[in-house]
Amino acid sequence: MDLAISNSTFSNHSSYGIWVGGGSVLTVSIDNTTVNGNTVGIEGQAPATVRLSRSVIQGNGTGIQNSTSPVNTFHTYGNNLIASNGTDFGGTPLNTTDTLH
Repeated sequence: MDLAISNSTFSNHSSYGIWVGGGSVLTVSIDNTTVNGNTVGIEGQAPATVRLSRSVIQGNGTGIQNSTSPVNTFHTYGNNLIASNGTDFGGTPLNTTDTLH
């Protein structure tokens, strides 16, 4: 299943801004989205695939928690603002070397 999130805001949740996982094979593309003021901004869990571009992730307890290992399927185009979180990144480092189409 594929899901696209664009031009959206996920703010001030007591848990996750965006949570992708739950044991289902899911691909979520997040584009031009603001995620702030959450305990965890974006959580990706295996076997899901997350693709992140042109988004602002700030002011969360943890900005991005990547739990998609052992196969790292949390990709970023590298054009995001991820800063001013308690911890910007948790888990496996994001996959920034892939060319995504």
